[in-house]
Amino acid sequence: MWEEPCGAVPVLDDQRRPVGFLTDRDICMAAYTQGKPLEELRVEVAMARKVVSCTAEDDLDSAAQLMQQNRTRQLPVIGSGGTLVGLLSRDDLACEAVRTLRGGVC
Repeated sequence: MWEEPCGAVPVLDDQRRPVGFLTDRDICMAAYTQGKPLEELRVEVAMARKVVSCTAEDDLDSAAQLMQQNRTRQLPVIGSGGTLVGLLSRDDLACEAVRTLRGGVC
């Protein structure tokens, strides 16, 4: 997360299915509340276990509504078999809205 412009990552099991979601805020709060350095903490103690997601076939309006209802900035995109195929962000939605309105590229 420090090396890339990324504030959150999905946590996957061995079959690439989402089992959690970890944000930079989750990491900071876990370190603060447990009084431990980051290298002593495991992802599972900080991640959210409820994964809100959409499918690749869902329309963007539905995905945006799902994000709004669940107060999330990123939404894992699930493909066939329940595996992760991508991550949709609010920035992605904004870019697509601009592209649609202007008929150009974001």
